[in-house]
Amino acid sequence: MKEIDALLKDIGLFYRGRRLKKIAERIVNQFEGNVPDKKEDLMSLYGVGEYISNAVLCFAFKKRVPIVDTNVIRVYERVFNVKSQKSRPRTDKEVWKFAEKMLPEKDYVEYNYALLDFASEICRAKNPLCEICPLKNICKYKKVGLK
Repeated sequence: MKEIDALLKDIGLFYRGRRLKKIAERIVNQFEGNVPDKKEDLMSLYGVGEYISNAVLCFAFKKRVPIVDTNVIRVYERVFNVKSQKSRPRTDKEVWKFAEKMLPEKDYVEYNYALLDFASEICRAKNPLCEICPLKNICKYKKVGLK
């Protein structure tokens, strides 16, 4: 465990070592060492929720599922004025439904990567780069001044 903790500390994930160990043990014992490719199996793993399960399904298994985190929600709020009534918007089923509608039929893996990158590089929480944003002509944040 010390070796795992040391590796994770270097990348800022020190507190996740025990969780990852539990997940790895369960994958070895229950899934014969293979990462599950079904949402319900992934969600049964300690600490795995909607975001992580969908990220694994999309990026590892190329399944057409939305990925919604705080950064993606910010893009949906700013560009499309999608507002959640929940205190934790990433748990809002309506936000997930919107994200599902936004997924293209093809190239959804690339779309999800691009959306995550766009949210962290352009549509940042602080000091968004609106002047170079390719969505500035349709963005409600910039037009209506939702800042």
